[in-house]
Amino acid sequence: MNDDLNLQPRETWNTRGAFVLAAIGSAVGLGNLWGFPYKLYTYGGGAFLIPYFIAMAVMGIPMLIMEFSVGHWAQTAAPGAFAKVMKKHRFVGWWLVAVAFIIIMYYAVILGYCVHYLTVSVVGLTDGILPWTAKHPDIAQNYFLKSVVAAGDGFKLGPLAGKVVIGTVVSWILIYVCLFRGVKWVGKVVLLTVPLPWIMLMILTMRGLTLEGAISGLEFYLEPRWAKLLEADTWRWAFGQVFFSMSLGFAVMLSYASFLHRKSDLNNNALIIGLGDLGTSFIAGIAVFSMLGGMAHAAAGITGEVTAVSDLVPSGTVGLSFMVFPYGLTQLPAAAFFSCVFFLALLTLGIDSAFSIVEACLASVCDSKPKWPRAIVLPIICGVGLLSGLVFTCKGGGLNLLALTDGLVNGPFGILILALAECLVVGWAWRGKFLRKMRDHANERSDWTLHGWWEVTIKYVAPTFLMVLIVWSVSEMIHGEIDKHRAIGSEASAQLRKIWPDYDKAQKAFKPVDEEWKMAEARAFRAHKLGDKEKMQQAEADVARLRPQRDSLFATLRPIEKQVKELEKKDAVADEQYAFPWALACGSLLFIALPFFWWFASRGRKEAEDEAKKELTGVRRGVVFALVVMVISAIVIEAARAKEWLAAREVDFKADGELNATAYTILAVALLVIFGGLTWCFWRAMQAAGRRDPQMGNVEKRTRSR
Repeated sequence: MNDDLNLQPRETWNTRGAFVLAAIGSAVGLGNLWGFPYKLYTYGGGAFLIPYFIAMAVMGIPMLIMEFSVGHWAQTAAPGAFAKVMKKHRFVGWWLVAVAFIIIMYYAVILGYCVHYLTVSVVGLTDGILPWTAKHPDIAQNYFLKSVVAAGDGFKLGPLAGKVVIGTVVSWILIYVCLFRGVKWVGKVVLLTVPLPWIMLMILTMRGLTLEGAISGLEFYLEPRWAKLLEADTWRWAFGQVFFSMSLGFAVMLSYASFLHRKSDLNNNALIIGLGDLGTSFIAGIAVFSMLGGMAHAAAGITGEVTAVSDLVPSGTVGLSFMVFPYGLTQLPAAAFFSCVFFLALLTLGIDSAFSIVEACLASVCDSKPKWPRAIVLPIICGVGLLSGLVFTCKGGGLNLLALTDGLVNGPFGILILALAECLVVGWAWRGKFLRKMRDHANERSDWTLHGWWEVTIKYVAPTFLMVLIVWSVSEMIHGEIDKHRAIGSEASAQLRKIWPDYDKAQKAFKPVDEEWKMAEARAFRAHKLGDKEKMQQAEADVARLRPQRDSLFATLRPIEKQVKELEKKDAVADEQYAFPWALACGSLLFIALPFFWWFASRGRKEAEDEAKKELTGVRRGVVFALVVMVISAIVIEAARAKEWLAAREVDFKADGELNATAYTILAVALLVIFGGLTWCFWRAMQAAGRRDPQMGNVEKRTRSR
């Protein structure tokens, strides 16, 4: 754990600006222009902004500082960094890398969409016509869903969508080109690729705000639907969006910080990056939803019916930005030109995030296996990522599978539990002394200093939020299944009550005829056995007389009886599922919690001799704390569910409306926090610049400790 072990040269960023731009490029990407709008559209509208801002303050910036500090202190990628914290915790770093690789598999496919739209826009420069150009916004929506991805229902995969495959291949080639010469080349690439998208985003925002009907989109964006705050999905996706957008919890920022010079600022850089990411998401939301308002107005003008913003695009579609932005671009003069510039900007912004994820995977492998040359490992990673991601380019269920994977990554089984692992290891290692070491390490070289609040956040507040979200999400999933089965049972019972009179009537009509027919058959059998031909003929005549009547009644009864049995079976299964909610809940929570906590507890022994005792180690104490929080949160959540203690109001969003005081308050507070915070950061940076050696940022080689 000595900072001076195994010194060896390591490449660094050219300047502080190159690092900040690269980190912003990783943080600000498709997660802001693609992920943020569709998640907000699906999970609460304006209500989504409240947990999103809370997540940024409580988790985003504090954890970004934590990852910067650990990576900069360790001077190695995620697996090696966690091994330096505690030797047996290297697996946490590889866990982060594995999730990063899953993300890049489908992230490159989304970049493939950008490549296709850019190509079509370039072709459109010749005649100024784009295939999605129309007054009705449905054309842009149908172009993406039918012509580009050929989306279907469910997860049945069809053949590969050629347009998306070509775009994905081009994306991986660009990622390779950006990385093959190392971080110094990355520092030069981001000088162009980061500022350009912001310029285009401001142009689109101004154009979106001038569209007729834009106010209805802003109403949906800024006015909260308070009932959504009672749904775990709103909070889970908001927190997951912060991690996803800022590249937290999957080794990227930690690896980037490992390439920083020893005297580089950490705290102020983290705050600048966090506020830059927050500001980009917020402005992107204004652009997207003002255009959605314009689309609703245009649709109403064509159909003559009022169209609500919430009904405009299929809920939850991951292609929201590829339906809204193309339409908005056609509202600009020289639409093909602006479309080219925008999709080029979107592609370059997405490439920044993509190659940062690949760089995290690459640095982890090369740091762990120094003999493996970067020139060989990089094309292998790119090739495996390309082949693995082709499943998301399939027609039919490819887009739905991409959405499902994104949901798993942002869910309790993905980024949330990874962030919890980071907090427990870093916050509780060395009985909490390691966190103080990281705080001192960051303060020694930053424009402003951290105080005790940061340690409390990483050690207690962040794990508490994460555990509550994990338990709440699992509870919602379980009760969702229970409610689904209860609904099935209720529907089955209602149908049974509806058809039971006909069933009872058919049974009463069929039963006496059937019994009489069976008795006639029995008489015929006995007469045949006794050789009494006269009685046998009489009995057979009765059987022949009753058979048509019996068959007719049975034909009426049979389908009703079959339907009744199916409904009774559904009702019984639903009752069984609803009868054991606590068993389902406990089983699922144990399935998630016990392996995870046992893994940590079994690796929690400190290596120092004076600490090798039977008492709880630092990480074990963190595990106990997390378990207690999980149990308490489970009890509170179930109690709140049993007693609806908060009545929330719903807001109806029309095609045209006015913003209320809440919307204006959210807008004012958000802009004040973003621009006021950035102004303060740059002011502190300029103050510190006068006290710092101006040559420090240009050192190309430095030593690192393993």
